[in-house]
Amino acid sequence: MADCNIKKIKTLKIKKDNINIVNEFEDTIVVEHNLKLIINEKIERNVICYNSSIKEFIYGHLYTENYINSISDVSDFFINDEKTLARIKLNSDCDKNLISKPQNVSILTTGYRYIEDSKNKNDEIVDKKLDIVNNVLDIMKNSKFLLDSNELFKETGCLHSAGLAFNNEILYYETDLGRHNAVDKVIGCAMLDNKNIGESVLYTTGRIPTDMIKKVIRSKIKMVITRAAVTYDAIRLARENNIKLIGFSRGDSVNIYS
Repeated sequence: MADCNIKKIKTLKIKKDNINIVNEFEDTIVVEHNLKLIINEKIERNVICYNSSIKEFIYGHLYTENYINSISDVSDFFINDEKTLARIKLNSDCDKNLISKPQNVSILTTGYRYIEDSKNKNDEIVDKKLDIVNNVLDIMKNSKFLLDSNELFKETGCLHSAGLAFNNEILYYETDLGRHNAVDKVIGCAMLDNKNIGESVLYTTGRIPTDMIKKVIRSKIKMVITRAAVTYDAIRLARENNIKLIGFSRGDSVNIYS
C-alpha cells in the first residue's frame, strides 16, 4: 500500500537548554496526517490526525457525529491509497439529514463542537453513591494499560490514547493527535466488528468536555473513564443522561463525578 511510505514520525536535530547548559540531540517528532472527507458530495471535512486506522476513524466519526446509525447506512466507501481523500456515500435516509450539518469544517486536534446540543435539566451537582466502586481495580488496571501501551507517547509525548473495554477487558485500543479522533477510532473498530458499543466502557487519556460526553451519549456508552480532568458542564451532562463519569484515574485512586 502506498501509505506505508508516508512517514508517521520523523527525527529532527534540536537544542535542549537545561539551566543554561545547551546540548544538541535528535528528537522524535510525530508527523500530522491530513485527510479530506467528502460526504455525499455535499459536506467536506478537513481532518488533522495521526496516520493510523483511518477507515475505522471515518466510520466512528460518522457514527458519533450523528451522520449514520450503523455501518449499513454507508452505501459506498472510497479512500485513496495515501489515505488523504475519502469519499463517502450515505443512503437516502441519511442524506436527508445532511442539510442541518455544517457544509465545510476543519477538524483540528483539539476537537469540534457541532453535535446537536443537549438541554441541561438541572444546574445543581449532587453527590451520588455508585456501584462503580466495586470495579475500581479493573478501572485502574485498564487506565494503566492505556498509558503503558502508548509507546509513541513515551517517545514523543504527542499522542492521546483511547480504549473500549468489554467485560472489563480492553478489546480495542487506538492513538491519535486528537483525543476525539482516538475515541472515534476505537468506536469505528467496534462498529466494523459488529460489537454492541452500548455494552462497552470508554477509556481515554484526554480531557472530557461536553462535546466528548455528547459522543458518548450518541454511542449509547454508559461509562467513560479518563486519566485527565473533566469539566463542570461535562459532569452535569453526564448526570442528566445517567452516564458514569470518572476522572483522574491514576495510580491507586479515581474521582467519581457521576
